[in-house]
Amino acid sequence: MVALGVVLLSAGPAAAEDPPHAGLRLDRVARALAHDPLFVDDDLADVVTGPDRDRIRAAMKTAAADLGVPVYVALLPNPRASESQGRGELFLQGVHDRSHADGLYLTADEDAGISGVAYGVPRDLDYDVLHGDQTGPADDRAPFADLTTRIEGTLALASDSPAGPPETPRSYSGASPFGQEDSPPREPEFWAPFLIGALLAGPFGALGLWVIFLLARAVRRRPAAPPRPPRSPGVRELRALAARELEALGDLLPPADDAPGRRAAMEAYDAAVLLSDEVGARPGRHDDEAALDLIGVVVLAVQGRTVLSEGRTAPRPACQVNPLHGAGTRGKQIPGVPKGKVCADCAALPLRQLRQRVLTLPGGRPYHVVPGRFRDGFGGSALAKRVLESLGVD
Repeated sequence: MVALGVVLLSAGPAAAEDPPHAGLRLDRVARALAHDPLFVDDDLADVVTGPDRDRIRAAMKTAAADLGVPVYVALLPNPRASESQGRGELFLQGVHDRSHADGLYLTADEDAGISGVAYGVPRDLDYDVLHGDQTGPADDRAPFADLTTRIEGTLALASDSPAGPPETPRSYSGASPFGQEDSPPREPEFWAPFLIGALLAGPFGALGLWVIFLLARAVRRRPAAPPRPPRSPGVRELRALAARELEALGDLLPPADDAPGRRAAMEAYDAAVLLSDEVGARPGRHDDEAALDLIGVVVLAVQGRTVLSEGRTAPRPACQVNPLHGAGTRGKQIPGVPKGKVCADCAALPLRQLRQRVLTLPGGRPYHVVPGRFRDGFGGSALAKRVLESLGVD
């Protein structure tokens, strides 16, 4: 039996050797980072401009001081046909293998997706810090519009992570042999015991499958976690969200005549409907303006629902960091953000991290810098009245 397992593992076409030039790019980037911790490939030079580089360098300098280790950032295309097959972590591992310099490494590829690894970083970095919500662009049509902001946010999250033993990532599995890129990589430390075990454990197969079935069914029955509010939503995403929230409020109307929140809910609904119509009637407006009005529709609809569900006579203000978080419940002043209340999650975070959570629009601007009806944010209980007045409704 065991001999048969070994034959299965060793059978198959011989792996093609990588060409001599396969690692030259890793050598080039490692040498470049030794002279300058920020590397921008010529292919991305036009989309990562001088001001962006200045901001990234400033964020790197701050993070390096906070972490006590160097910070390296490499911005370059990393297609599927590259030596690391488009895997950012594997690319950074190859760079570190050549440089032998510990520190925090980040890379962003041609799709503006961010990946990171940490070598000798004295922080307890969970997976989401370097591979979570910060990695994807807000708008796939303009993936580099918020790249600088996302790099700043990733570095800030790393700096704010709790102290821990120096981080050393696991060794990432290597790329498939040259010419076999589309084949799934075999990792002997997994596949050898698996195949041998499969040959020896036939009598227990049915039992194992039954256990797996029961576990899968249990997982499927768990309630899904609520989606995290987006930090940089696109107009299309906001249109869908606004339509859902407006429909949800409409399903609750009209409330009972004696409902405490009846007047506030009806006013919020009227303002949200008219504002939604305003967005639809002027499709040629700038994306930022349309996005801001759609955010207003969402906030108004949520306020209308919550006054009814909570039995309130007036709605609570929205979180001033990100109005899509929901109601603001605690006062907290953030430099540059309109004065108001923030949600419980934001209230527990340090100021540096809060600045990275401020809602931004498709053009990359924070929501509160756009002139108009929401310049002062979404605070106060009279939001619906303000919106109706701005639309010329008495």
